Amino acid sequence: MAMRRVFTDECNYAGEARLAHLRSFGTYGLDEGQFSMPCNLLSLPDGDVVVADGGGCRLQILSPRGELRRVIGCRGDEPGQFNYPAGLALDGAALLVCDRGNCRLQRIRLSDGSPLASTKQLSASEPERSKGEKVPRKPSSSRLAALELQSATPDGWTPFMREDTEEQELLNYPWGIALAAGWLLASDKRGHIFVFDKNSLDLLRVYDPSAVSGAPASDALNSPHAMVASASELFIADHNNHRLVVFSLPTAEHADFKPSPARVIGSYGDGLGQFNHPTGLAICNAILYVSEFTGRRVQALTLAGEPLRFFRTVECTRFLGLCADSYRVCVGDFDLDCVHVLSTVGSLPFLEEGLADGADEDETQRQRTLGGPTGASAVSDPLDAWVAGGSFAKNLSRKEK
Repeated sequence: MAMRRVFTDECNYAGEARLAHLRSFGTYGLDEGQFSMPCNLLSLPDGDVVVADGGGCRLQILSPRGELRRVIGCRGDEPGQFNYPAGLALDGAALLVCDRGNCRLQRIRLSDGSPLASTKQLSASEPERSKGEKVPRKPSSSRLAALELQSATPDGWTPFMREDTEEQELLNYPWGIALAAGWLLASDKRGHIFVFDKNSLDLLRVYDPSAVSGAPASDALNSPHAMVASASELFIADHNNHRLVVFSLPTAEHADFKPSPARVIGSYGDGLGQFNHPTGLAICNAILYVSEFTGRRVQALTLAGEPLRFFRTVECTRFLGLCADSYRVCVGDFDLDCVHVLSTVGSLPFLEEGLADGADEDETQRQRTLGGPTGASAVSDPLDAWVAGGSFAKNLSRKEK
């Protein structure tokens, strides 16, 4: 088969361990198996991968080798339809989806895409603009001023409420979503954090970390993207602040969610452990994987934030969301509209697309264990220009690099 070089030592820091490229699949387009901005990915228990195909306004389920299993959804604002899907989470036989362009969350059946629940009218009445263009959308009747939030909060909680709530909307272009201790957590472009019932998607409470009395301005989230939960903490890719913000998680017995960060990982920069617009997050085997949009790489770190290894393509392309299991990391490529599959076992000799003759990558990975040495100012969101709030006309032509 034709080989495409996607990895080179010139894109690595000398002497550092790296994530090795196994293969890439997908091309730009709207046919099944093609992608238009693979915004986020989710690993399934059977090894398949769900790709949130943002510009295609659909979910595609594929094998780790890129073999299409099925397609879920299409463009629209009806139940089971999507407008720029982004964040993904799995709850048993159900998928939870950040329907970003429709400013809502949806719960759908994994097997056939049947809609199960939605946040309904928690969308913004004013659509997001792209280069001055307004995109029509049905107005919302659910404003914060008219919403009764549950107040059963323990000490230290500050419900989200401001004097200008009549002008505020809920779920302003959500991207990140995570399940933790029986709760569904989400964040939106404004930096608000939401707690939902994971089954009904009823909103339980809304918080703004920057509105807590005495909280420093640095606690505010600036266009958070992916979020992922460990056993006790929630990691958020604070996209425009070039860092990861870590929160203490609620527990099933005591629904605490502290509105101020427990700690911060990283800062703006191109060094290992630093970030330039972090976008995707995944945790597997106590390893935290982070994809960077402007930083154009995938980093692997300990949960404490210590850098382990990283990956770049030879084209140094920009990355979107990612997912990870015990054998591989899959990451969406903004510029090439494809998915890269990486080894999670350190540096392996798979430098070009495909495998050596006779090699069985899945069996090879099962016989290995995770290894490898341990060892700016805020700017506007560079992805905003591609989130047209319902219009993806520009996505149908080749994106400018």
